Amino acid sequence: MILGGIRFPNAWQGSGATNIFGNGWWYHKLGRLIGLNFDHSVFVAKTVTVPAIEGNMPLKEDGTTPKEWIPKCIEVRRNTGAALNAVGLSNFGLPFYLKQGKWQSRTEPFSISLASTASDPEQVLAEAKQAVMLLKKEKFLADYVIQWNDSCPNATHADDTNLIFRILSVLQELERPTMVKVGPDCSATRATSITSHEACAALCALNTIKWDDLTDEEKMLYFGTLESPVEKRLGKGKKGGVSGKPLLPRLIDWIKKTRAAGVTKPILGGGGILNFENAVSVFEAGADAVYLASMAMLAPSEVKRTIHMVNKWYPSQGELLGRIRTLVPSEQHWAQK
Repeated sequence: MILGGIRFPNAWQGSGATNIFGNGWWYHKLGRLIGLNFDHSVFVAKTVTVPAIEGNMPLKEDGTTPKEWIPKCIEVRRNTGAALNAVGLSNFGLPFYLKQGKWQSRTEPFSISLASTASDPEQVLAEAKQAVMLLKKEKFLADYVIQWNDSCPNATHADDTNLIFRILSVLQELERPTMVKVGPDCSATRATSITSHEACAALCALNTIKWDDLTDEEKMLYFGTLESPVEKRLGKGKKGGVSGKPLLPRLIDWIKKTRAAGVTKPILGGGGILNFENAVSVFEAGADAVYLASMAMLAPSEVKRTIHMVNKWYPSQGELLGRIRTLVPSEQHWAQK
């Protein structure tokens, strides 16, 4: 995928898949033994806000390590291929992370993910302006893409297209490609409108599904309960967002409808991709690249292989997507590996 003249691999990381600086999470060290390896994918930092936010996942002094060995705000059901989280954008704030100098020293193109939880639209815009001011002061060795996270359940005004236009105009001052990350609630019409802004280089879709947007049948199938497991631990109202298998069919349907509505700009598709065959389905729906996120928790042994196959077999821009099925060995073949 090419953004702003920069050629990126077609395999990306979901925001936060390898933490804020790409150092991963504690279980990644063990997972590498079975294929949990994000090498050769585009690093996307965990979403941060300009002001520090406590959220629901307390962090140690380094601003990246959870205090809890197994955070109460995360529920993983590997047996059903689903996960639930209510992290709440826990982070120490953009100034803190820029001060570390780790993004600035990266040598390969990557992405910084930003969001705001402010309730006042003008405050959201003010934070976007402050982020631009902070980033313009820094010198980066590598090119980077801005990902504005308009999809997190904790981010506000997710249906305010005019605000997104204003944010894009502000971020345009960075002279960096900017993609807008949207959630399942973003209609094809709104997606088309967002991409009409000249500063929108691409769309990133989708983020998690709100717990209440699952059917009762899905709740029982994937979690065995009609009550959010994280809400039981965190308290009323903190139900979290669902990722993994329930998201994949919604993602594929969303991409197809968005393309049919006339969106021609690149789409980075992710959500529920747990193996390479899932990634192929997302490409065939109309995505230009895919991102991997919950796979790290739900199917860690598939990460390395999926990244390798996506980067090797996905056709270059302009080629027919149908070539994937003729070039790649059958799904049955890979199931035997």
